[in-house]
Amino acid sequence: MMRKVANEIVLVDKNTQRDIAEVPDAIFLLTTDSVEFLTHISVKIGLEVVVYPKKIIATGTTLDTARFRVSLGKHVGVDSQHVQAYLIGAHGDFEVLA
Repeated sequence: MMRKVANEIVLVDKNTQRDIAEVPDAIFLLTTDSVEFLTHISVKIGLEVVVYPKKIIATGTTLDTARFRVSLGKHVGVDSQHVQAYLIGAHGDFEVLA
C-alpha cells in the first residue's frame, strides 16, 4: 500500500449482490506494529481513494495478543490456539496482559 503497488481492492463472495453492496461500506483493518504511523499513512492514502478515514480501524494490540498467546502456549506446553489471553489498553508501554 505504501509503495502504491495496488490500485484496487477486490472483495470476493459467493453472494455477488452482497459483494457489490459491501463495496461502499468496506472497512480497512490495520493490525501491525508501528500502528500509529501506518494508520496516519493509511488515512492520507485513503483520502485519495475510496476508503474514508472513519472506516479505518487500527490496532497494534491484536498482533501483540497473538505473540503473547504463542509465547504463553510455548511456556506451558500447549498449542497457542488453546490459550485464552489478551493484551488490552493502549499499544506499547500501556498494554496490560490479561
